[in-house]
Amino acid sequence: MPTAAKRPTRTTLDARALTAARIPLSAPLCLRADAWGSEVELPASAPAAADPYEGVALVTVHGPLAGEPDLLCGWFDGYDGPEGIAARFARAHADPAVKAVLLHFDTPGGTSAGMFSCIRRMQGAASKSGKPTLGYVKQACSAGYALATVCDGGLYGDVDCEAGSIGSYITHAEESAALAKEGVAITLICDPPGKVAGNPYEPLSDTGRARNERDVKACTAQFFALVTAARPDLDEKALRKLDGDVLAGQAAVDAGLITALADPLDVVALALAMAAQPKPKEAP
Repeated sequence: MPTAAKRPTRTTLDARALTAARIPLSAPLCLRADAWGSEVELPASAPAAADPYEGVALVTVHGPLAGEPDLLCGWFDGYDGPEGIAARFARAHADPAVKAVLLHFDTPGGTSAGMFSCIRRMQGAASKSGKPTLGYVKQACSAGYALATVCDGGLYGDVDCEAGSIGSYITHAEESAALAKEGVAITLICDPPGKVAGNPYEPLSDTGRARNERDVKACTAQFFALVTAARPDLDEKALRKLDGDVLAGQAAVDAGLITALADPLDVVALALAMAAQPKPKEAP
């Protein structure tokens, strides 16, 4: 008698969960801002290698995203990471049985660490194989939406899908009042003074704020460049107008965040049709 499949575990996103996943609260984040306290479905174990369905390989990007050192599976404590995503994607594109790749997104985003290099690796794998990549969205926000820019065959979802939160931010947790209440005084001795700029034991200094703003703007510039290259209708003016918003269903289509609403099997059929199209000949 076959055993029943294990149900995915439900994990609440909060500071403790992020700390357990080695995501420091002071790190540059590309996480959907209102994800705090929300719940997402996380698989109980690392995803297996893509199993082609009629020649279309499904590659999942599920749960919060975090840079991590696990080069083998890119998965720990329910958090997906750039190394694992890039490896699964590259394996799918290199598989001779695969005609097209379908990325399935269900992620509120995560840290920016490693994500931009992951995207470059994914773009390289897709370019080398010449096979189309399509995306299907349940949720693709922040860093998840950045990864979705590799979907050259279009980005699709159902009426409940969510996409957006294009931008980045950094949190600064100032703990001096709480420490003083506990009778704890921390002295930082450093050289040069900027070495400890942005530390959590004292109010955010002008230097710390300036550095955080510099890093956020640099991260956002890379993010905007990816989106505008992948979706030409979304220029920087349009992205600024979106103001980091998350849109659902038809509203996401109308804003240009996703291509169209569609059934997953219709997207599989579209992927196969794209794969069957003759490749343009290169100029001599």
